[in-house]
Amino acid sequence: MTAKTLELRLQCGTDLLPLRLRDMPYGGLFVPLAAGAVDDPALEPGEPVVVLVEVGDLGRVRLAGAVLWRRLPQSEAPDAGRTGVGVGLFPNYAHVFDDLLERFRSGAVSAPLRAERRRPLSMSATWVSGAGRACEVRDLSSAGMRVVGRGLPAPGTRHLWSLDLGEEGQVEVAGEVRWAREDRDGDTYGVRFDWAGREEARGRLGRYLSSLDTEEGASKGSSTISTSLRRVR
Repeated sequence: MTAKTLELRLQCGTDLLPLRLRDMPYGGLFVPLAAGAVDDPALEPGEPVVVLVEVGDLGRVRLAGAVLWRRLPQSEAPDAGRTGVGVGLFPNYAHVFDDLLERFRSGAVSAPLRAERRRPLSMSATWVSGAGRACEVRDLSSAGMRVVGRGLPAPGTRHLWSLDLGEEGQVEVAGEVRWAREDRDGDTYGVRFDWAGREEARGRLGRYLSSLDTEEGASKGSSTISTSLRRVR
């Protein structure tokens, strides 16, 4: 089945931020549409869609997900006066959307998009070089992670963290803080790993991530998004 393509053209990156749908497992966004377009049968809730986001000179960024709902204008809504659809993203596009949001918050619009998919999760960790403070990893890839905890390391600084990788045990990783902000979940920051001299740790993390992918592939969940994922790639 061919998914319907929606185009989202924005003047600047900050225009994307208020369109984000919060509390979605893999991210989501509101796509404004003309009043007539929102009645398209291809936009029924549960239908897969492709969203092409174009911001200034950045070029088009492809996202894919499933329609969650359609709606008419509601005066109390933050995007009042616009019709459109809410789209929940598929897991393999979460890292792309998260990267877009971070670059627009930080102003680093010209930075390359992440090549590595990040897995949403909740993992106990310790900020070793931050007085051993407990923290939580919220998404993870072989290239980096997003951390929530107490205390904000300065962007550009290098630190050590110890991750609890289940059967792989505790693994110490090193990296550079790329961004940091106060969020509603707590102090939040992104880390890019530095694997120089840490090949064993890199291998253990790689095995752990592979096990997550295996578990995800074996899951036969009945959610709309999981079902629709098999309908558009």
